[in-house]
Amino acid sequence: MPRLHPNQFVNLGTEPPKDMLLFAAPGTGKKFRARATANRTEAFFNIVIHSELVQKYAGERAGTIRKWFEFSRRERGRILRFEIDAVGGARLDNEAGSDNKVHRTMLELINQLHEFDP
Repeated sequence: MPRLHPNQFVNLGTEPPKDMLLFAAPGTGKKFRARATANRTEAFFNIVIHSELVQKYAGERAGTIRKWFEFSRRERGRILRFEIDAVGGARLDNEAGSDNKVHRTMLELINQLHEFDP
């Protein structure tokens, strides 16, 4: 609605929201809703795949997240879909230092979300 009818927000004296966070159990239609929203608003839609975030070497996941947000800043109307449990789930790896990598990845994701200005 903010992209299709921004005047309704201006008339209320508020800025149209730029962000939306979908949080629900698996299988409840989050991806479908995001894809439909992107289609209706002619926005770019991309799913960040779990395997792209779970990299073998330390620091790659944070770099991947940074690259996705850099790319998204250049596109008109962006919808990114991250599966937070996919990032945090890497904690179950039996690899030494895995918790530290997960921590860095989550911090980078939070940092990018905080700085993201569509």
